[in-house]
Amino acid sequence: MKLEGKVAIITGASQGIGSGIALKFAEAGADIGVNYYKNNEMAETVADKIRRLGCRALVIKADVSKSADVNGMVQKALDTFDKIDILVNNAGIFMGGGIAELDEEIWDRVMAVNLKGVFLCCQAVGKYMIANEVRGSIVNIASISGKLPELNGNAYSPSKAGVISLSAQ
Repeated sequence: MKLEGKVAIITGASQGIGSGIALKFAEAGADIGVNYYKNNEMAETVADKIRRLGCRALVIKADVSKSADVNGMVQKALDTFDKIDILVNNAGIFMGGGIAELDEEIWDRVMAVNLKGVFLCCQAVGKYMIANEVRGSIVNIASISGKLPELNGNAYSPSKAGVISLSAQ
């Protein structure tokens, strides 16, 4: 994979799969917008690793479930890198429980981050790409749980099923 001269925003890039994607993209030459929500220190560690690979990195705190945060994230990336070629919607949370025990607030938060966040990020970056005739890529990370629900994944599994459906549009 060759990504020299490309710019990618990776949501949820401070740890786990997101940090792995960010580092692999940087190894391929891409500059990276490292999105995080809770842990700035971990995001800065990922950004430092990207810079050591010879690529630029921008750490961006944003709650992907809030349109103002998402629009701000996109604008910060554009202000720094002048373009966006790739969006990877990786941010996600798992908070579960059985239907009888699942709090409405947990349901709402999981849906907001895992599904609404994908929608908002696709919309914001998609508008930029269309307006600027960018032939870019948007990658939405779902889960096998979206097709084969898991025990106590009563918010997570439906949220990932929604990502699968949204991605098919």
